[in-house]
Amino acid sequence: MKSYRYNRHKSGALEGLPLYLIIMVIIAAIAIAILVGFMLPLQKPNLSSVSTYVNGQYTNAINFQSKTSAPVKLDVVAIGTDGKAIVGASVTISGYGVDTGGVTASQSSSISGTNYNAYYEVTISPYSEPNVYTYTMYITVQYTGTVARSITTQVVVTNGFT
Repeated sequence: MKSYRYNRHKSGALEGLPLYLIIMVIIAAIAIAILVGFMLPLQKPNLSSVSTYVNGQYTNAINFQSKTSAPVKLDVVAIGTDGKAIVGASVTISGYGVDTGGVTASQSSSISGTNYNAYYEVTISPYSEPNVYTYTMYITVQYTGTVARSITTQVVVTNGFT
């Protein structure tokens, strides 16, 4: 019976294979780096904060006083980690007497003193029940960038019928 040893057959040497594999790994790494470099600017920003504007004026999302029961225009702006307004964020407004929602869309800015061109605009009527002086609106904004995030802010509305 013939025994085979690895050092007997030198005609099947593998000297060139490791160098070939190293060159292929380097070429693959460069190709992947180029692809990632092209795709990086296409990455969506993440949701960073939410700003609310009533009749075009910024409200601190804590208190808004309505002296009348006339409808007011509420603008909700979803701001991304890049500091720009986000198009396509889902907005839900709920609370006492309010139940609405939509999506932030590209629009010409009607918010005074800002250059936001993506926001959700809705007209709401302040609740004017004589025995109810304050109520809370909950504004929830959801957006999926690299990660999904939801931010809920509240606006306490005080009517002027006290």
